[in-house]
Amino acid sequence: MKKKLLAMAALICAALCAALIVACNNTVHVTSVTLDKTEITLEIGSEETITATVLPDNATDKQVRWAVEPSGIVNIDDGKITAIGEGIATITATADYQSAECVVTVKPKRQPATGIHIDDPFLRLEPGQEKTLTFTVYTDNPDEAAIGTVTWTIEPAGIATVDSNGTVRALRQGTAEITASIDEVSAKCHLTVSQDKMAYELNSDGQSYYVRYVYSGTLTEANVAAEFNGKPVTRIGESAFLNCSDTLKSINLPATVTEFSTSSLFHCRDLEQITVAEDNEVFSAQEGVLYNKEKTQIKCVPFGIKGKVTVPYGVTVIKGFMSCTSLTGVDLPNSAIEIDEYAFSSCESLESIAIPSSVKSIGFAAFSGCSKLTEVIIPDSVEVWENNSFTNCKSLTSVTIPRSITRVPSMAFAYCIRLTSIRYKGTTAEWNALEKGDSWDSGTSEYTVYCED
Repeated sequence: MKKKLLAMAALICAALCAALIVACNNTVHVTSVTLDKTEITLEIGSEETITATVLPDNATDKQVRWAVEPSGIVNIDDGKITAIGEGIATITATADYQSAECVVTVKPKRQPATGIHIDDPFLRLEPGQEKTLTFTVYTDNPDEAAIGTVTWTIEPAGIATVDSNGTVRALRQGTAEITASIDEVSAKCHLTVSQDKMAYELNSDGQSYYVRYVYSGTLTEANVAAEFNGKPVTRIGESAFLNCSDTLKSINLPATVTEFSTSSLFHCRDLEQITVAEDNEVFSAQEGVLYNKEKTQIKCVPFGIKGKVTVPYGVTVIKGFMSCTSLTGVDLPNSAIEIDEYAFSSCESLESIAIPSSVKSIGFAAFSGCSKLTEVIIPDSVEVWENNSFTNCKSLTSVTIPRSITRVPSMAFAYCIRLTSIRYKGTTAEWNALEKGDSWDSGTSEYTVYCED
């Protein structure tokens, strides 16, 4: 009996082994596991799902087992990732003996930006210069916020470029608006690109620009641009050069400028010359003086003009030389009819001037304060002679007055302390009868009047 039982057990064992061998021969193993994402960045509290693909499709055991290392950064549940703490974790998906990994980076939860400020909202550059703009992002909970990506744009294109770091590179003269944006907020920087250190502003017509001011206090030569932002520069504004009044020596005007405010040169005592492009249709220049195109009108005389100046024939009104303290002489044309009021007032270096026979009028204080002027000959053509015309000409020694004059004006030669000779082209009786204004010779020394008889 015992032997029978042992025989049966042996038969059963052999049958089981045979069955196991058959089963093993039918198992299909997993050859690969892949994940649809291998790198993920999440904020704390956010979720994302990854999918594992197990091959071959007929694998015997396709069950995926998930693991994460280290713990405390993310949870994984059948491919669903939940970020729970800041850091980097590796998720492993395993099926059979194959596996794949996904690296998950978890950052602090970023608060939406509530504001952004550019530290330099008004930027000035010269063509070719670069500067990186700095900024501050504001949130409701700044201690918990992580700064997101700021995007940069510029409008219009062509004036400058701005990269993803906020680095601005100036290309050509003009103005542009640079915008920094994050979430739903933005900030702007007004960019001015100028190679001539001048600030240009749009005229009321919206089609042209004018020089508003110079932002450098050390500018010696002002080269006004012909265009700005692709539009012509047509005007020099009031007090435009006030900021460089102690340094400016010359101004060069392009063909496009058609208006020039003389008040733009207020206090520019060292300005020696103004030049104009030859194709300018409104202005011209000669020896540093600004004229109209035909050179029949004096538009502006620089305060610092030096030496002797020749006024071109065609000019009828002589004006604008007041306080030109380095002017030593002037050649006036026979076309001149009027010497305007204060025309040469305080030209303290003016040594000589010949008043042409075409002049009919000498204005108020026209030569007052010309302290080096030594001789004056008033031509017969003068019909109007205003008061104070030669007051305080301290070096004046000789004066010639025509017979045609009906009145010597008030204060005409007052305080001409070196006056010694007056030649009158009439008789003594006519001189004595000639009307003389109040204080016409007050403050003078002893002088002699020479008459024709």
